[in-house]
Amino acid sequence: MSGRTAIVTLALGDELNERWHRLCEENWQRYADRHGYDLICIEQPLDTSERALSRSPSWQKLLVAGQPFAEDYERIVWVDADVLFGLEARPIASQGPPHLVGAVDEVGMERPDVRRLLHPNPPSEYSELGLSQTFDQMVQGGVLVVSPEHHREVLGRVYDEYEDGPRTVFEMRPLSYELLRRDLVSWLDPGFNMLWFVYRAHNHPELSRYRRHPKSRDAMRQALEEVDLLHFAGEGETMEFLLASARSSVIVPEDLPATRSPVALTIHSRPDETARVLDAIRRARPARLLVIGDGARPEIPGETERCRLTRELIETVDWDCEVETNYSEQNLGPKERIETGLDWVFSRVEEAIVLEHDCLPDPTFFPFCDELLERYRFDERVMSIGRNNFQFNRPASSDSYYLSRHSLIWGWATWRTAWNTNDPEMTTWPELRDSDWLRELLSERHAAAYWAHVMETTYRDRDTWDRPWQLSCWLRDGLHAIPNHNLVSNIGFREEAVHTRPGTGGLLIGDLPTDPMSFPLRHPAEVRRQAEADRDLNAVMCGGTVTAMFDRLLLVRRGMVVQ
Repeated sequence: MSGRTAIVTLALGDELNERWHRLCEENWQRYADRHGYDLICIEQPLDTSERALSRSPSWQKLLVAGQPFAEDYERIVWVDADVLFGLEARPIASQGPPHLVGAVDEVGMERPDVRRLLHPNPPSEYSELGLSQTFDQMVQGGVLVVSPEHHREVLGRVYDEYEDGPRTVFEMRPLSYELLRRDLVSWLDPGFNMLWFVYRAHNHPELSRYRRHPKSRDAMRQALEEVDLLHFAGEGETMEFLLASARSSVIVPEDLPATRSPVALTIHSRPDETARVLDAIRRARPARLLVIGDGARPEIPGETERCRLTRELIETVDWDCEVETNYSEQNLGPKERIETGLDWVFSRVEEAIVLEHDCLPDPTFFPFCDELLERYRFDERVMSIGRNNFQFNRPASSDSYYLSRHSLIWGWATWRTAWNTNDPEMTTWPELRDSDWLRELLSERHAAAYWAHVMETTYRDRDTWDRPWQLSCWLRDGLHAIPNHNLVSNIGFREEAVHTRPGTGGLLIGDLPTDPMSFPLRHPAEVRRQAEADRDLNAVMCGGTVTAMFDRLLLVRRGMVVQ
């Protein structure tokens, strides 16, 4: 016995093998070199019998300790092929005595609220298999520290005596049962096998439903700074996405043509954000800039000065541009100020790109709006051009944009003819509220319930302008062009904001990175709503829970649905 340690994995099949070598091998080798471990990737099945081929390859980890090469090692660290080692991962082989199997308790790694979703009753997970003993713990089989000398026999027995089934979670429950009833487990710190979906639920629950959310990459990098081993547990495609470069292949030229459309900018008391948005407008060089400003709230300390500093920024416009301002010396509030401001804008221009002080556009946002304002100028079905995309790297189509029933107003564009249909007082709402109109319009039950509440609250409180606009568009069966790339980032989510505080959605949709639009644009073949994309948008805006995500996760792990 040499006393050496080997990290061993099984990467069967071309896809898994290629993914491990491309995404994991370098990361694993750095860890192995740092701690003096060998690294072994098994690329051929250890058992080719008919029985072996009829069940998950995951079972074959139980045969590793019985392979001839295993005799050269005191410890074998089994690691599933969808694991990454943390940046400062500790030496795992020295964490327990050699006569015990080092493993993480999957139940114990979870916070109580998460545990209630994944493992509400751990003993029942053993009893439902007909096993004679039950336990409150569950060995997570993705990372195991085993000794060929001490554990070859028990691992082989589990492989020989148990069959795969819908409730076994591959080999995990039978293996956990046999190790626990023999008192053969040395529990490791949960950081040695932290499941990605558990880490995400603990630290970034807003991302739980959206595996390809742009912010997930930062969350993964944070996890790799905090844990020893990060286990994606069947989410190989998620790992692929998170490790892929986030940089767009679209190169934005420095000399984009000046935007043809007038730009309307609403400002108030946030000079820092306004300066960034104004710099983006400066790059677009519109010939007309119409600025809407609200007055300071006297009860807010320092707001008068911040409003003055913000308005002074408009005086720095240094390109060939006609600047018009519409400033209120009294505070009207966001509803009245934006409604009256846009009334003023569209009394002066036929169409405009509209930006708020905290909506930072990608440079390609302006030519995107220019082209679609011209294309749909006389099409009464289209009410606005949007800017945000909340599909989270799941494009609605192969076109440059899709058509939605939802108006997204963190940077948008529209025409005078469309804005003139706006009913800021929502005069039709009482009649609509008492009918089935909204349920018929929004076929998703949760969406109808959400919007009924939102519209009723807005009608009662008169506190925002965008929901009356949305209702006005719905009454005309209006459509909105939504880019398949996110073209505007809302940089204004903070505690003192009126509508965009972090707890009101900022964690999920605030400060999203932008992705440049490529040209020439690919237009939809027909002017028709993309219903599936709207369902996804409804889920982001008003539906979906962490519980639903875990329900699906459990089905995936039991092989009952495909990811």
